[in-house]
Amino acid sequence: MSAGSEWSRQRRRRGTIRAQLQAQVDSGMGSCWRCGRWIPPGTTTGWHVGHIIGQADSPEQTFDRSNVAVECAKCNLRAAGRRTQAKRRARKRRASAWLSDPEGRFL
Repeated sequence: MSAGSEWSRQRRRRGTIRAQLQAQVDSGMGSCWRCGRWIPPGTTTGWHVGHIIGQADSPEQTFDRSNVAVECAKCNLRAAGRRTQAKRRARKRRASAWLSDPEGRFL
């Protein structure tokens, strides 16, 4: 399978999942799975497709319908920022451990 066809298949899946969740929001049943904030019917912006188990932790569940839910944009972006900061801190710790000797002296 070519990379182009895989990309278009993933794009269709994303659109399908987004449409299913949009129907949930339009029915008045859309609320953020993290904070519980209600998303008003007809809202097309201000909410994201949120992954319950993150893509980095479980890439095979990226398109699993049971692993996605309506999430307000604020919660989704906050979670992404926290993951990014955690990665940066871990990288920094690894780098500082590599640069110091066993007695803790800086080389």
